[in-house]
Amino acid sequence: LEEKASELFDEIEKFAGYGFNKSHAAAYAMIAYQTAFLKANFPLEFLCSLMNCDIGNFEKISSYCNEVKKFNFKMFKPDINISQARFEVIYKDEHPIGINFGLSAIKNIGENSVIEIVKERKKNGKFSSLLNLLKRLNNSTLNKKIIEALIFSESLKSLEDNQNFLIQKMDEIISFNVNYHKNFVQNQNSLFKEDLDANFFDSSNFDNIEFSKKLEMEYDAFGFYLTEHPTKLYKTLFRDKKISNLNQLFDNISDKVPNISITVIALISEKRERSSKFGKKFCFLKLTDDTGELDTICFSEVLESLDFELSEGKIVLVKLSLQNLKDTKRYVVVSLVNIEKINNQRKIIEVLIDSKSIDHLKFERFFRQNKRGDCEILFYIHHNDQRIKIKSEHFFEINLDEISSLRKITGIVDVIRTN
Repeated sequence: LEEKASELFDEIEKFAGYGFNKSHAAAYAMIAYQTAFLKANFPLEFLCSLMNCDIGNFEKISSYCNEVKKFNFKMFKPDINISQARFEVIYKDEHPIGINFGLSAIKNIGENSVIEIVKERKKNGKFSSLLNLLKRLNNSTLNKKIIEALIFSESLKSLEDNQNFLIQKMDEIISFNVNYHKNFVQNQNSLFKEDLDANFFDSSNFDNIEFSKKLEMEYDAFGFYLTEHPTKLYKTLFRDKKISNLNQLFDNISDKVPNISITVIALISEKRERSSKFGKKFCFLKLTDDTGELDTICFSEVLESLDFELSEGKIVLVKLSLQNLKDTKRYVVVSLVNIEKINNQRKIIEVLIDSKSIDHLKFERFFRQNKRGDCEILFYIHHNDQRIKIKSEHFFEINLDEISSLRKITGIVDVIRTN
């Protein structure tokens, strides 16, 4: 009897480590039911509430943004003339269409500055221009860190679309803002005449920022890629290499298979270096793409063979091996290649064109402005159920930015990179 009692007590003690009493279980079940109902019937409102609860937690905000996109809704970038301090559901004809990013969720932007921006906008209306913004808000609200955060997040796009101009003129913009309010307080005339203001804020002679730099700034502003993960474009370019998505890795692989290799294009979001007891360096890498993330381990043999600096933010072509151990699985890096090195090698770009919808002016302007290089262009034109192949007479310099611009031209069906 004592043995049975002891055995029963051990079972109860073991269960107490994770078990709930009835009152706890009922409460959690009710909350689970309520939140499931809200997510199923009011997904945008539900996710928007979660975002506002987790402002400052960039990892969770990123996850919620992905959920919004999975529901086929839009995530709108912050706009200094539209956005509120917090996330907000956007409706069209009383139907929810997306979520507007809250200004307070931008990295390195202070809550006090956001409050002042929204307060001034509500009191005196929208900001009509960059100049108007600088005159209405002083340097305590628009210091360098705040202006930089607004530029990187594209919050100033409705006032000035050229991010490169804003970055290049950063010091002058801050100087103007400081001097204007200093003179205003002292009841003096501005050092800048109105006719000089127009010339000073003219961005027409500035080229806009490159696509890759724009994505880099977006990551700095939000802690993740809000509009488009850079690996998404690379995956469309390197389709000949049979690239897999991270969220689909090894889903259908049996545990009986000892190990198997697969290739992904991923961004290194986290790197943690370690040393073995034999002094060999290895590291843990967190890989991300537009579909998910994966924790991997990279041993010294691979690290010692690299011909580039392995750092966070680097996009790489990774060959992975799934190893089934006794009680667990692990994803081991077999090889790492800098994607930029592959992209800069001589290549052939195939451009698929719909002849009925192509924007001829933009198409012609793109190739007239493009520099000569070593990239061969093959045009495939769909016309009356026929596919016509045309080889370009010239070789061009085509990088990721040019490919991104080319894809945006009406009538361009697809752009594919081949070796």
